[in-house]
Amino acid sequence: MISCYHLAMRLSIHAHFDGRVIVPEEPLNLPAGQSLSVEVVIPDHPRKPGTLEERREALRRFLSSPVTDASISDESLRREAIHEDRI
Repeated sequence: MISCYHLAMRLSIHAHFDGRVIVPEEPLNLPAGQSLSVEVVIPDHPRKPGTLEERREALRRFLSSPVTDASISDESLRREAIHEDRI
């Protein structure tokens, strides 16, 4: 039996609705045509968009920050668990 693991990547972005489509306020490193699941959360107060440089700096900080809440347990990452169909 072959196991197939699907890991969902979660990404939180700031965006605005232009009356027709949702427009991200920062660049997204996604391929064109990428399928997405979108959850819309409307903040209690509007977010002031920063300058392009401020947004770039915030994105740089976000991309350089380490992942601290991995949802994969150490046990799941054991060689035997990953390759159990080959043992």
